[in-house]
Amino acid sequence: MPGVAIVLLVLHPEPQAVINLQPFFLGIVLGSAFLFAFYRAIQFQWPDSYFAAGDTVSYAISVSPIRYLAFRLLPIYATCVFVAVTLNRLHAAPLIAVIAIGVIYASPTGRSVLRDARADPTIRRHRAPVLVLRVITILGIQVVAILAFASRGVMAPLVPSVHDVVVTLWTAAIAGILGAYAIQASRGRTANAQKLANRSANSIPSSLWDSAKRIAEAGGADPTLVKAIMIAENLQRPRWFRHLERLKSRLSPEGTYGIMQVSSSKWLTDQESIRKAVATRLRGVTVRNATGEVDYEKLRSVAMLWNPDPTFVDLLWSAWWEATER
Repeated sequence: MPGVAIVLLVLHPEPQAVINLQPFFLGIVLGSAFLFAFYRAIQFQWPDSYFAAGDTVSYAISVSPIRYLAFRLLPIYATCVFVAVTLNRLHAAPLIAVIAIGVIYASPTGRSVLRDARADPTIRRHRAPVLVLRVITILGIQVVAILAFASRGVMAPLVPSVHDVVVTLWTAAIAGILGAYAIQASRGRTANAQKLANRSANSIPSSLWDSAKRIAEAGGADPTLVKAIMIAENLQRPRWFRHLERLKSRLSPEGTYGIMQVSSSKWLTDQESIRKAVATRLRGVTVRNATGEVDYEKLRSVAMLWNPDPTFVDLLWSAWWEATER
């Protein structure tokens, strides 16, 4: 940064050009730091990895593309508006600052895109929908940053003066710490696990429940187990995300598809995924003991074979009890 200051001093010897460097860089640093702190506090990792059955925060965000994008983009818009308005008042290059914030915040996602692009072809095909979502997010971040700059005049009345910002900084810091604590306290609870399983089950059409039972019985699989996997996978890969998988299949056919998330060399409908899951992975599989009750260890073994993600065991356990009522 000192090197940049020297260059600007040579190009613009006026004192004002040098003085404005401080708020310019400070706006970039604080804006970026706020975004990283905010998302770090929430630690939202979906869709990179499955979330626990009782993680109501993750479920609320993943349930629809609108919620997901709102979560990823609205805080960025608010931050960039704040920075753009403040730096505009100080004549400190607000457009460059908000673009820099967007680039800095998007950089970890960009690195993930490059990592997935260089991954083994099998892994790359499996993660292609996540890759598509990441690219959309990166583009959205830049668009939102520019929109924040463009709307700085309209939003200016909502942004406090520089003096007021300094005065309330400690209050904001305390509020942020308390907010982060509240979010962390809400994570990992299992009290709502059954409620999440119920919501996932309710979002599945009744016709698909009938198909799952019919296909399972005809294929020699446990209908409850098939339905439990449906509930767990639908919770983590809702219908809108499966639409991304269909879009991806037109570019790279191989991947995991359908409500059962089974591997296939082509895109599968939800019903086709149930048929393939029953025929190739669930035929003759039992998770019940001699009395017909579910055996947790057997269910755990099936869950680990189906998906090695540790959280999938808890997901399937919660989904099982919901599946018994379907």
